[in-house]
Amino acid sequence: MLKRKLAFSAVITAVLIAAVAAGTSLASTRSASRFVVVATLSPKSEVAPSKASKGASGTAKVTINLKTRKACWTLTIRGLEKKDKFLSSDIHKAPKKKSGRVIIPLGYSKKGCVVMPKVADLKAVGTKPAAYYVNVYTKKHLQGAVRGQLRAG
Repeated sequence: MLKRKLAFSAVITAVLIAAVAAGTSLASTRSASRFVVVATLSPKSEVAPSKASKGASGTAKVTINLKTRKACWTLTIRGLEKKDKFLSSDIHKAPKKKSGRVIIPLGYSKKGCVVMPKVADLKAVGTKPAAYYVNVYTKKHLQGAVRGQLRAG
């Protein structure tokens, strides 16, 4: 009888351990479907800093949700010249001081969301943010006013 109780206890313990492990893995999967990435924006980070907006700076925060296929952003830009005006921003793929193609168009607003057709693009930015950068364009700086490499936030 004692052997039967010990065997039963061992089975219950194994089931509980498996259930806890499954719950932990499900929680990890859920959190891996949402990423927050940030960047510090500076004219010095532009490929051609001499052509960028000298006194400007800012921050970018992008929240990526793989389930909804959305990237939502908030940009803060300071120090633009008086007659300069924010136009748009994008997330590009390239290392520091290199130009790259647009991966996520952030559009013509300093705050908003975009639904992306490819979840793979969102996942790539969320899992390897340092391979991507945010570029901000203004009326006077069509090639880029400020830029910043992304990092996990």
